[in-house]
Parts: sequence; C-alpha cells; structure tokens
Amino acid sequence: MNCRARARSLALSLGALGAVLAASCGGLPTEEQVNRDLYGNFQTAVASDRNYDVYWMGRSFEARGMTYKGPEASARAGSEGLGSGIGLNDADHLTIDYAPGCRTCPGIGITLFSRAAWDRRPTRGEQPTLRSKEADVNGESAVLWTSLYSPGEVAGWALVIDYGRTVVEATASPLLQVTPGAGLDGRMDEATFLAAMQNLRPYPQ
Repeated sequence: MNCRARARSLALSLGALGAVLAASCGGLPTEEQVNRDLYGNFQTAVASDRNYDVYWMGRSFEARGMTYKGPEASARAGSEGLGSGIGLNDADHLTIDYAPGCRTCPGIGITLFSRAAWDRRPTRGEQPTLRSKEADVNGESAVLWTSLYSPGEVAGWALVIDYGRTVVEATASPLLQVTPGAGLDGRMDEATFLAAMQNLRPYPQ
C-alpha cells in the first residue's frame, strides 16, 4: 500500500497512529480531502459496465449519534470462485464500506452481487450459531441473519435484500473494544443496523 493510500485509510479514524503515518507522507489530510478521495474511489468503481445495479447509502448517514462516511470501494477479488478478480471494475460484485470517525467502532459493509455471482455462493443452512428472520428495508423484503458466538452473544449480522438483477448483502458487528474516555457510544446493535439500512437506495439518488 502506498503512502497516500495509508494516509487515506487511517485518517478516517483520526487516531494518533493515523496522524503519525499521514504526517510522514507530507501532512495530515483534511477531513474534506479524505471524504473526496473516498467518493472518488467509489465513483471509479461504478463507472464501468457491470452485471449488477449499484445501491449505496449516500456519502454519509447518522446511526446511534455517529456519522458514518464513505463509501470506500473494493472488489472481492478471488472470492466465490470468480478467479483472481479484476480490481474495482469487477463486473460481478463490489464491496463498499462506511466507517464512523472512531477507530474502535464497527463500520458497515455492503456487497453488491450480480445474480450469477450470488447464485454461485453456498447457501446458508440452519446451524445452532446462526438464525434468520424477515426484515424490511424501505418496503423491500429482506432476511436478517444473526451469527452467534454462543447463546445470547452476537458475533455479527448479515442483511440480504434480493432485488432480482442485484443481491445486496450488508454486514455489521457489535463493538468489540471500548476506548476509555472517548465519549462516543459506537456500539452496534440489531436495531441500529436495521435503522441505518433504511438509508439504502439506488445510486446516485
């Protein structure tokens, strides 16, 4: 990863380590510059032909009193039997991430799958550590999968929305580490995750 990329990824957290690395690259980028770079990365990713429609959550949204910004885009290279991947212009799937301004707070990831790419994925079966229920995202039927470490202890969530040509899978996990004295409540829970997902809409709306 080059110096500029390291600065961009770490500047989201505005943590001390990010500041040191960014400074070594010629100065800490402003929040405006970071947001512009993230959005430019996303625009590059969706500019080419693809076998799926693009859904996103805008350039920022609020959840549990925190502002999530992005999106940062990347291809899921080498996954789902799709070979080595072809970078951001993958015709079959793309992952976009939203991060809060808190180094230890969980972000939300959204993967866009073409119908063919989704159908190649293994189906989720009934397991003691996995449960599902129906959910609603802006009037669209969805399935919320909850993964458990143990009974009552959530490892994370996956929300699946089937639009036909495109299948959207959004993921989130609860806060695993607390920053003492941060003054931020960055915990993720099921209600917060589902509320945040109501921001999902077709790009570029």
